[in-house]
Amino acid sequence: DLAVANYTSNNVSVLRGSPIGTFAPAVNYATGRGSISVVVADFNADGRPDLAVANYFDNNVSILRGNSAPNAGTFQLVGGYGTAGGGPWSVAAGDFNGDGRPDLAVANLSSNNLSILLGNAAGAFAPAVTYATGTSPDFVVIGDVNGDGRPDLAVSSYATNTVQFYTGNGDGTFTSGGFQYVLVGANPYCVALADFNGDGTPDLAAANYGGGSVSILLGNPAAGTFLPMVLYGPDSYDVYSVAVGDFNGDGHPDFVAGFDFDLNDPGQIDLSYGSPDGTFHESGFPIFTGGFFPVFIAVGDFNGDGRPDLAVANSGSNNICILLGNPNTGFSPPVTYAVGAVPISIAVADFDGNQSLDLAVTNRDSNTVSILFGNGNGTFQAAVNYPVPVHPFSVAVLNFGRDLAVATNGDLDPGGVSILRGDGEGGFLPPVNYLAGFGPISIVVGDFNGDGRQDLAVANSCGNNVSILLGSPDGTSFRAAGSYAVGQIPASVAVGDFDGNQTLDLAVVNSYGNNVSILLGNTDGTFRPAVNYPAGSYPNSVAVGDFNGDGRPDLVIANIFDSDVSVLLNRSPASYPAPTIIQQPRASEFVQPGQTAGFSVVANGHGRTLTYQWRKNGVPIANGGRFSGATSPTLTIAQALPSDAAAYDVRISAPGCGGGMVVTTSSPGTITVIGNPACTADFNHDGAVNSQDFFDFLNAFFAGCP
Repeated sequence: DLAVANYTSNNVSVLRGSPIGTFAPAVNYATGRGSISVVVADFNADGRPDLAVANYFDNNVSILRGNSAPNAGTFQLVGGYGTAGGGPWSVAAGDFNGDGRPDLAVANLSSNNLSILLGNAAGAFAPAVTYATGTSPDFVVIGDVNGDGRPDLAVSSYATNTVQFYTGNGDGTFTSGGFQYVLVGANPYCVALADFNGDGTPDLAAANYGGGSVSILLGNPAAGTFLPMVLYGPDSYDVYSVAVGDFNGDGHPDFVAGFDFDLNDPGQIDLSYGSPDGTFHESGFPIFTGGFFPVFIAVGDFNGDGRPDLAVANSGSNNICILLGNPNTGFSPPVTYAVGAVPISIAVADFDGNQSLDLAVTNRDSNTVSILFGNGNGTFQAAVNYPVPVHPFSVAVLNFGRDLAVATNGDLDPGGVSILRGDGEGGFLPPVNYLAGFGPISIVVGDFNGDGRQDLAVANSCGNNVSILLGSPDGTSFRAAGSYAVGQIPASVAVGDFDGNQTLDLAVVNSYGNNVSILLGNTDGTFRPAVNYPAGSYPNSVAVGDFNGDGRPDLVIANIFDSDVSVLLNRSPASYPAPTIIQQPRASEFVQPGQTAGFSVVANGHGRTLTYQWRKNGVPIANGGRFSGATSPTLTIAQALPSDAAAYDVRISAPGCGGGMVVTTSSPGTITVIGNPACTADFNHDGAVNSQDFFDFLNAFFAGCP
């Protein structure tokens, strides 16, 4: 049979099925206003199915009890139960507290929460208990997501394109912590849990109303989480920007990518964690930018807690947002600041010299640069605007934060670079302008000719080239030094020593060419012809990082039309060899409690300064207490304890190309803490003195051992 909730007629239709697959005409039963969802269960344990109907406008759930023979298959309304939330939109039934009676879970669309109503033996329900959800929760489904045998809940949020999970505790309560969210397609309207690949782990399907697609996320049985989604259908999202940083503090570079689904969807950040082999996995946390079109992401520690934070330019909402690093959820909720019209690029530096990072933001349509001074605690003062020539697209920092270089795109006229010199108080003087190429869109700073002065490289979107401006000997001006052809419609330029010859090179992504151009630098500030490497569809942003720890800079590229990022690992010959270990630590050392223990290593850095980090069972050791020399060639452990028995090794690092590091790890040495201080004759290190020690001593003596 079928039960159908009718939103506009405020009732539920029951259609009784026949053995041949047809249905009798509908019989309607009054419910409440805006009946939107119905679930079937035997709430009073009489062996007959009952109905629970969510009523959007009445903020309650109606219970219709199934009648007995001779009226079996008919229903009577027995009452309603408030959801303690606004706009109940979806209802599901399951036994959440293990008492054998069905309970209810209700997603409340208007109040952004989830209601739990526990059933009793009489078929009635206890008052609702609510849990916060994402924005506009529109569907709830029940399943054992983490494999503990207790029912969990998955709730889709229409406005945030996510599904949130609530872990069942088995007593009728739920926990929303740790792993909470997964990203799905645009405007999920219905979700289901099922084992699609037959591995015994629930998988997730989400029907996406806004994208006309279905998201499939396969369950990860090892972690009780889900793998990144695969979209079926036309749904897509635009990836505008990418930036690199170690956001989880594990020593491996991660990346963030800014994207949105369509014109009406808020911008989001996708956080992907790096692995030692250069691969990545998504964090699973939805990170919202508080605006639209997140076209640029800058990284810096804005609150001084040692964790990287983000500043995001939301070009569609004329603001920037600050996302402070959070070890539990990736980043804290966004805080926005108004800037000019269509912000499109951000630079980070301490402009006023107060030891706190400030921001410079180019505003394309208001022809200004906004300066936001940081307070040192992650907050910023209101923007101060400085006029520049038409359509500023990109900004870079000069002279250690004192000055700014702004690429200004003069439509079809030759564009240029505006230099804003600092006034010494955090402000800036009127711009001095230099010609570049047609359509300057991205600018970077570097010493390209090795004279100790900063030079500029500008990607020109209409000229399909890169302009080089070399700094003058007095450091006060720039001179044009030629241009170099790249691909079609260059969009972003980055700098790094890609071939390891201690000379800076350029990477330029070309939107129409769907590739990245690599221009290797010469020592005189000139560049070799571009070599192109494939990227995705319409690449728009490029960032540099050593993703696989080999000391060579790699690339990550945001592809707008492919809704993804490309990671290109550097395969150039290693010009910077890893440190060579000449003398490894001793393989083993036996000490008694209270004695001094330790290891030493001798290494060759091939002319470069080495850094050391000793580890105990793979965990870095900090200097202090009984440990000294943890960051030197010799590790010393004073007054050894039984807990010091472990395997010790040292990671030895030397500078690689492009700011990366090349690392060598020593072979391990083990410490064994034996006996006690009184057992001075324990020759065989078994912790006891007995006749065997005497025989071992004699054997060693006659063998000539010291």
